[in-house]
Amino acid sequence: MYHIVFNGDEKYVPYICVCMASIIEFTDKNKSYENLAGQLSANEDDRLPAGEAYCFHLLIDALSDEMRRKLCELEKELNSFFPCRIEVHILDDLLFVEFPRWRRSYAAYYRILLARFVPSETNRVLYLDGDTLVQTDIRPFMLQDMQEKVLCAVPNYPQLRHVLPGKKGAGAYSFQNYACYFNSGVMLIDLQKWREEDAEKKVIEFLNSYHVICPDQDALNAVFKDRVKILPYQWNLMWNNTVDPEDVRKTWKECPEPFASEDFYENLDQPKIIHYSVKPWNSNGFRISQDFRGFYYPNMAKWWNIAEKMPVFSDYFVKLRKSAEYCDMLKANARQEKLLQYAWYRLLLKLKRNMRPYMRKFEKPFKILRDKRRIAKRKKQ
Repeated sequence: MYHIVFNGDEKYVPYICVCMASIIEFTDKNKSYENLAGQLSANEDDRLPAGEAYCFHLLIDALSDEMRRKLCELEKELNSFFPCRIEVHILDDLLFVEFPRWRRSYAAYYRILLARFVPSETNRVLYLDGDTLVQTDIRPFMLQDMQEKVLCAVPNYPQLRHVLPGKKGAGAYSFQNYACYFNSGVMLIDLQKWREEDAEKKVIEFLNSYHVICPDQDALNAVFKDRVKILPYQWNLMWNNTVDPEDVRKTWKECPEPFASEDFYENLDQPKIIHYSVKPWNSNGFRISQDFRGFYYPNMAKWWNIAEKMPVFSDYFVKLRKSAEYCDMLKANARQEKLLQYAWYRLLLKLKRNMRPYMRKFEKPFKILRDKRRIAKRKKQ
């Protein structure tokens, strides 16, 4: 069985289900990797049909009865294409209340606990962010040679070289000398090594010791460092919302990354896993480049092609695309695209960008006070 883990809150569940549907759609039912998979895991499950199957694990803080019903219905529908199961695991976010939130949620931390919910006999698990879309049969990826590493992951683009202040008088922690800082949105994990090294404990200890900027991602990079097999960008393509593939290849030749051979930049027009840093459900992909040109994020149509035809949730996505909020967003983007032709508007955007660091410093004490109140309220509850 192939175990794949997602995390999020209830409003994110429909988007996670789009990724599940994409995995099923691109699985080749005429191919079997059962014998090879058997070498990696001795797990047997009588509840599943004979042969290969997926088990999708959803780590979440709460789930309504209505959403549970929809997930059960989706599981039945997806099973008609390829054997699969959806398992829901409820977590208490109080475990992470002392840590900084990521996009107003603690859900990003849930992946740290994934080993608790996957069967102990399982040797490998794939973690995927809920805003990803799989465009290939994922089974060979999960059965690849991991070269004795704990994780397989893709470099973050751009590479992050930040320094983290220590808590309670501890020294700072720097990523400046790292050979490669990876993105935690797509990770193939050797669970045996993960458990042997007590990775969950080490990651949480790091979070308790430093003021992280990219919460779980900073901690995972610090704990595993060089014990990560670095994969080409096509396995977690999220950065071409700011540059096109040709520009990236040109930049690489002028200033190559130490970890990246030329194959890291192959097939960027046909990625295997797309990671939508620009969310299709609240954007048509319009963005403004560093030099204040308007452009559109590619691959948005691929996400909608899956979303609008998937079982159970298709009506939800059709309505979303016709909603007043989505239409207002389209009008606002069209208006901004027109304004970009004027020099005065580009100047205003430049001033706004230059003021951002100062605004962050001004806002910091108010955010600290707000977070203290929120934590106290959450603990009281």
